[in-house]
Amino acid sequence: MGSSSPNLFLVDDEGNPLPQPVMEAVQKYEPAIFEHFADAGCDPAELSDGAEHTARKVTRFWLRSPSLQGLSTLVRRSLFNTGISAVRKRGREQSLSAAEQSLHNLALTLNHQNPESELLRSEKLKAVFLDLTDREQLYIHQKRFGFDDEEIAAHLKISKHALAQMKHRLKAKLLERGLLRQ
Repeated sequence: MGSSSPNLFLVDDEGNPLPQPVMEAVQKYEPAIFEHFADAGCDPAELSDGAEHTARKVTRFWLRSPSLQGLSTLVRRSLFNTGISAVRKRGREQSLSAAEQSLHNLALTLNHQNPESELLRSEKLKAVFLDLTDREQLYIHQKRFGFDDEEIAAHLKISKHALAQMKHRLKAKLLERGLLRQ
């Protein structure tokens, strides 16, 4: 992947070429860093854009006190940080798309046709929830947070059999009010 550097447009904000020492340092480190982060699944165009932006930032910093001492380290670290940012962005995008997919799956599971029916169902659920016993409300909360029946029974200080009976009554209440389908 060493061919990525010729694709970079190493120019400043006005379109002028960057100083030679900065260009040389970028061209020295960018291919290896590009290859490393491209292998991690980052978008090559995003990496190139990030490298160009980083080169401009390094140039602005370097022009304040032009010294070759430390320039290579500054460029290498800046490019590496650009790659890390690209990986983080990719992770956020993947998390977001996974969350969107989960919401989509939930909507399909609930099988609701329109927002009005969803709102009506939500209001019914709130009304029913207020009519539930404290234990039934606790059961629902703990189930939503991923606790299994054994953990819930221990927390409520009841047997598994008593919990099964409570679940049966809760299901009957929800079926009776049309909030649960058989």
